[in-house]
Amino acid sequence: MLTIEAGHRFIDGTNVFRVDASLSAPDTGVTAIFGRSGAGKTTLLKIVAGLLRPDFVKIQVGSTVLCDTQNGAWVPPEQRRIGYVFQDTRLFPHLSVKGNLMFGRRFNPLPDSPDLSFDAIVNLLDLERLLDRSIHNLSGGEGQRVAIGRALLANPRLLLMDEPLAALDADRKSEILPYLEGLRHSLNLPILYVSHSLSEIRRLANWLAVLDEGQIKAFGSVEEITGQMDLSPLTDDGDTGTVLAATVTEHVNAHGLTKLSAAGQPLLVTQLDLPPGAHVRVQVRPQDVSLALERPENLSILNIIQGSINSILESPRRPVVDVQVNIGSSKRPVHLWARITRLAAERLSLQEGMPVFALIKAVSLDKDRVGLS
Repeated sequence: MLTIEAGHRFIDGTNVFRVDASLSAPDTGVTAIFGRSGAGKTTLLKIVAGLLRPDFVKIQVGSTVLCDTQNGAWVPPEQRRIGYVFQDTRLFPHLSVKGNLMFGRRFNPLPDSPDLSFDAIVNLLDLERLLDRSIHNLSGGEGQRVAIGRALLANPRLLLMDEPLAALDADRKSEILPYLEGLRHSLNLPILYVSHSLSEIRRLANWLAVLDEGQIKAFGSVEEITGQMDLSPLTDDGDTGTVLAATVTEHVNAHGLTKLSAAGQPLLVTQLDLPPGAHVRVQVRPQDVSLALERPENLSILNIIQGSINSILESPRRPVVDVQVNIGSSKRPVHLWARITRLAAERLSLQEGMPVFALIKAVSLDKDRVGLS
């Protein structure tokens, strides 16, 4: 497990900001730290890296305790074997790409593991043709790949990534996302990935921690948290929705469709080039879900899922309400959000516990919204 416990009070004039975060995450895969700007995401990463020394802290990766103020333990940052990838690349301008990569190896106290050897990292990040190039001749995406490679070649026990795509335009983000997916599948080490972009998190992360005002408000799988919470107030990209884990069951070749199973219920989507049994993630946006009290007939909408209302979120200042529908079972709930008008909710007399049918008008399956689970 990766255990993080941190408490600190920052005072800037009359302003006081408190960090009081506690998190236990798996020691493999990607754990996303998500929240609005100023929530404390970067501060938490700096505490983990040892760049900030808080009032109280305990960081443990597996059986290794990196710091524990209660017991007086403190491993200096340079001895923690933590790789850190910043928003800006922070590459050394006087070194070539290969020189920057080799600099990371200086901090590697152990023999290279097969996954983190120089050749393996160069291959994983597709850096072979860039090795002799000056960093001044790199695109933003290429520079960020070099920065990631340098961090990995230090043979870290933990990789921290602080909004590594924030400074890139849409094209460069699309260029580097497949390489970040490769890290998740290829490397057996925990990754903390800070972002306020749900589209990135949905594609890359296994686990999601929601940070607000210095506190972890929720933690769980990406599917679980997006089904439990309305995260739209915390994201800057406006791209919210429920993430569902699904399995390919069969292809309807005659109509160019693929049938998925999500929470034991069928979903039809545009045909995927994946074999039956493959696991995928799909996104359903709340504005793409309508509700009915009876199963409708003679519709062009193909995906109609039965469920029950778990909760209704409304605000007097909004003309819409958000309805959380359980499409799973009572023992294994899986939640889907529907955003409908207040008038529609009143006409249907919606109440918690009421059985409903969710009419899904669109299931997002483009490259920015689907990730292999």
